[in-house]
This record gives sequence, C-alpha cells and structure tokens, in this order.
Amino acid sequence: MRINGENYLNFSGNDYLGLSHHPKVVEAWQQGATLYGTGSGGSGHITGFTRAHYDLENALSAWLGYPRALLFISGFAANQAVITALMGKGSAF
Repeated sequence: MRINGENYLNFSGNDYLGLSHHPKVVEAWQQGATLYGTGSGGSGHITGFTRAHYDLENALSAWLGYPRALLFISGFAANQAVITALMGKGSAF
C-alpha cells in the first residue's frame, strides 16, 4: 500500500497477492456483480453451494487439467477432509 508517497507492506488485509486492483480482477468482479449481485451473503454454511461455486469448480478443473475440482467452505473444512481421507482407525500423525 502507498501512504503519503511511501510504500508499505500490509499484513492485516486479505489481499495477499496484491491483486485487488488488477484490471482483470476488477473486470471479473464487475461481471460477477452483474450475474450474482453484491454482498457476501454469508459463509457457505449459511448460503450453501451456489451456481457460482459450481462454475468455479468447473473452471478450476479445466484450468488444472483434471476432470473435477472440489471447493471447501474453509481451510479448516479442507484440512478435516484430507485428514479423514488419509487417516484410519489407529492412525497417528
């Protein structure tokens, strides 16, 4: 971020890659607002799986070259799924 002509690193935001003002990201945001409206609507726990999630899974799987991709509503949910899939009764880390 730039304040009074000085550059600073912002460690308190969610724009980890600094892409929030990239023209392609802004354009995609505008297209998304036209399709889905504005506002978060709550987490996936509240609003559930939407057409936007389905479209993102398909776009990611095509981009990565896999037949399918799976989105999780949080990092915790993703980790829980991986641990459950890989570990069995009596497993230890």
